[in-house]
Amino acid sequence: MTTCAGSSIAENQNSLSAGPQGPLLMQDYQFIVKLAHQNRERIPERFAHA
Repeated sequence: MTTCAGSSIAENQNSLSAGPQGPLLMQDYQFIVKLAHQNRERIPERFAHA
């Protein structure tokens, strides 16, 4: 697996959290990138027509 910049990563399925039931940490860069990519996906049904 690689990042969008091309550097290799071990895995991106697990996120850093503050304990077993704690919140996810903002220090987890791969998690933030994954959320940003999902937020920018184009959904054809929601595309605003001019």
